[in-house]
Amino acid sequence: MKLENNDTISTIDISLLGFIYISDEFDRLSCIKSKFNEYSKRNNLNITLNTMFYTFRNSTTEGTNISYFLDELSKKKEKNEYDMFLLDTVYTGTYAEHFENLKKRLPSDLIELYMEGIATKTCIFDNKLIAMPLYVDYGGLYYNKILLNKYNMTIPATWDELIDTYKFIYEKETALGETIEKFSGLPDGEAGVAATLEMIHSFRKSVNDGFPGYISDEAVAALEKMKEIKKVISDNENFNRKQEKLWRKIYANHDNYIFFRSWFTDDIILNADQNRKSVHLKFAPLPGNSYGISGSCIGGSNIALSKYISEEKKKAATEIYKFLFSKEFQKYLILNVNKRSAIHSLYRDKEICAHINCTMYSNMQGIVRPVHTTPNYPKFSEKFYEYIKDYIIDEKYTSAREVLKKIEDISMVYFVEFNSKTGMIIIGCSIVSFILVFCSYIYISIKRLRRQFSFLPFSYWCCFLIGQFLSICYCLNQIGNIQNYTCILRPFFITIGFTLSYVPFFIKLLGLFPRRNKFVKIINKNHNGSLILFIVSDVILNALCFLLDPIQVHKEFVEEGESFKVCRVNGKLGIIIFLIFFIKGFLIMSTMVYFILSEWNVTHYKSDVVHVSYALYFSLFNIIAYMIVMNVKISNRYIYYGFRAGIIMVFYLSNLAIIIFPKFYSISIQKDNRFEDEIDINQFIEKTKAFDDNFQNELKFITMSDFVLENNKDKNYINYNNKYKQNNRYDSRDDNITNLNKYYYHSNNSHTNNTSSCKTDSTIYSNNTNTIDNINSMVFNNAIYSINRSNNNIYNNNI
Repeated sequence: MKLENNDTISTIDISLLGFIYISDEFDRLSCIKSKFNEYSKRNNLNITLNTMFYTFRNSTTEGTNISYFLDELSKKKEKNEYDMFLLDTVYTGTYAEHFENLKKRLPSDLIELYMEGIATKTCIFDNKLIAMPLYVDYGGLYYNKILLNKYNMTIPATWDELIDTYKFIYEKETALGETIEKFSGLPDGEAGVAATLEMIHSFRKSVNDGFPGYISDEAVAALEKMKEIKKVISDNENFNRKQEKLWRKIYANHDNYIFFRSWFTDDIILNADQNRKSVHLKFAPLPGNSYGISGSCIGGSNIALSKYISEEKKKAATEIYKFLFSKEFQKYLILNVNKRSAIHSLYRDKEICAHINCTMYSNMQGIVRPVHTTPNYPKFSEKFYEYIKDYIIDEKYTSAREVLKKIEDISMVYFVEFNSKTGMIIIGCSIVSFILVFCSYIYISIKRLRRQFSFLPFSYWCCFLIGQFLSICYCLNQIGNIQNYTCILRPFFITIGFTLSYVPFFIKLLGLFPRRNKFVKIINKNHNGSLILFIVSDVILNALCFLLDPIQVHKEFVEEGESFKVCRVNGKLGIIIFLIFFIKGFLIMSTMVYFILSEWNVTHYKSDVVHVSYALYFSLFNIIAYMIVMNVKISNRYIYYGFRAGIIMVFYLSNLAIIIFPKFYSISIQKDNRFEDEIDINQFIEKTKAFDDNFQNELKFITMSDFVLENNKDKNYINYNNKYKQNNRYDSRDDNITNLNKYYYHSNNSHTNNTSSCKTDSTIYSNNTNTIDNINSMVFNNAIYSINRSNNNIYNNNI
C-alpha cells in the first residue's frame, strides 16, 4: 500500500499484540514479523508489522495475558492503541464485539481454504468472521515409544485397551525396579475442560455423530470411565497434575510415563545421560469407547482485527492477513515452526507429508469448546472444571448424571417455554386481556351509549384501547425463544403503548386547564397533531436505538442454575435513549397529576377525572415496582420474566378496570339512564351523524373553563371558546352567543349568592353546576338549529 504526500511515500505501521503460553514459541513466532516485512519490502507495500508477544518470561502475574489487555482496552475511550491481536481460541468470542468482520475484507477464495474442518468455528460468531486461525493445537495421547516397542504393544485404540496396556507394562517395569509415573488424564484448569470434552466426544456411537450432549447416556458412560481410569491406573495427584509441571519434570528428570493426555507440542526425544534414561514420546489420537472413534479438542491461536482503527490501517492489515493466511506461509509454519495449519488441503501436500503424519492430522476427530454458544465462557469453564473435579477427584458427587445436569444448566441458554406454568399463565392472562379490550371497543362504539364516554372523542378511546393491546403484546413477547428482532420490538410495544394510553387523557386534561398560555392554546387547537407528534417522537427514538445501539440478545450466566436469554443494549447510547423515554413518561404523568389536582372540582367531568386519577396513581405505583424489578438481579428465568410481564399486565389491566368498568357498571348494572330524556338528541345523532368523530372535535359542551376569562377584568361575559362559536359555517353563531350571555345573566341574577364566587377562577368550579347543564342544553338546541339551517332544515320538525 502506498501513500503519497508531496512525492514522499509514508509507511503504515501495524501493531500485533499477542500472548503465548509456551515461552519457546516466542522465538519461533518471530518469523511472523520478519517474513511479512520482507514480503512488504519486496512488493513495495510500505507496511511495517510490529509484534509484541507476552509470555511467562515477561509476564509478572497470571492475570497479565491477552484477556487482561483486552479487558483494559475495552474500557478505554481510545481503543485504537493496538491494531491486531493474537488470541487463544477461548478468548476470541468473548471480545468479538471489538473485532472487525473479516468476511467484508478478505477475498472469498482465501476464506474458502479454511472452511474444511472445524478449526474456523472458533472464529465465527453471529455469522461474522471475527478472526482467522493462524495455527491449530490438537489434544491427544502421548505414548512412550521405547516401552511400547520393548513389550511389542500397539497404540491403544480404546480406553479399555489403554487400561490393559498400562497395567501390563507397569507390572513388568516395576518388577524390574523401574519407576513408572501414573497416568495423567484430567489436567488442572482449562486443559481439564478440554480433556473432559474429548472423553465425552470419544463415546459417540459412530464417527459421523456430533457431540453426544451433556446429559446423554454416552456422556454418563464417559465420566464413569474417566473415574475408573483414575482409580485403576492413576491417583488424585497424578491424574489432576498441571501440564506445565508434567512437562517440566519430563525435561528436568526424564520422568518415565507410559501414557498421558496433553496438547501437541512435538515428538519428544531426550537422550540418556549419566543419571537419566532416554525418553522418546510420540503423539497419537486419543482412544475411544469403540474402535475408530476418538476425540480431540481444538485449540490454537487466532488473529483478530480491531474495529476501532482507521480505514487506512484496516486496508493495510488486510494485506497482512493475505500473507499470513496464504498457503505458502501456512506451509512454512508446518515445515519450519512445527505448527499445524487449519488448511486441510495442505495435508495432501507431498512435501509436508514427508515430514509429518498427514493421515493422522487430516483425520483428527476434532471438537471445539463451546465458546460461541455458552454465556460467559470463562465462568462456564471455571464451573465446568469445578464440577468435574468434584466428581472424579474429590468425589463430592456419586452420580455422573447429577454432575452432567449441572453442566448442562450452565452451558445451555434457556427461555420461558410456552408450555411452562409461567408461559401458560402469561398466555392465559393475555387472551383474557385481548377479550376485554375487544369487548371494551364494542361497548364504546355503541352510539346510544356514546354520551357516557363524552370525556374523550371516540377516536381517542380507540387510541387508548390500541395502547392496551400493544402493552399486552409486550407481555407475550416475554415467552418463547428470544431473538434479536423480539428484543427490538419490546421498546416499541411499551413506548407506543404508553403514549396511546395516556396522551389522549393528557391532551383532554390540558384542554380543561383553567390557566391559558401559548403552549396550552397550541395543543387545544391541534389535538390530533399533538398526539401524532408524541407518537412520532417515540418512533424516532426507537429508530435511533435500532440504528445506533440496538437491543440484542445477551446470555445471563447463572452459576448455580439455568442460564437464560435476556435483552440488553450494548452501549451507553441505548441507556441514554431509554432514560429519555423514562423522563418523557414521568413528565407526562406528573403533569397529569397536576392537571387533575387543578381540575378536581370540574363537576361536568367529575367522575371521569376521579377515575383517571385513580388509574394514574395506580400506574405510578406499578412503574416504581417495575423499576425496582429491572434493577434486581434475578437468577430464575420464570421469576425474571414473570415479574416483568405481570407488572405490565397489572399496569394496563388496571387502566381498563378503573376507567372503563365503572361506565359499564353504571350503564349495564345500575341502569343509569340519565340521558334518556334527550331522545330527540339521540335521534338527531343517529340520523345526521352529527356527533361523529369529526363533529365531536368541533362541537364541545361548555365547561367551567368557558367561564374563565383571560384579560377580562369584570368577567361579565362568557369566554365561549367552543369551535362551534368560531365556525363560520354556522350563520347564527352571534345570536346564539347573545342568547347564551343573556342566559348567563339570568342565571347569575337567580343565584345572587354565587355572584362573588364567579369573580375568581377557583370558586367558579364549585357553584355553577346547574348553569353549565342548562347552557349545555342550550348549546345543543342552538347547534341543532344552526345545523338544520345549513342542511336545508331536514330535521327541523323533530327538534
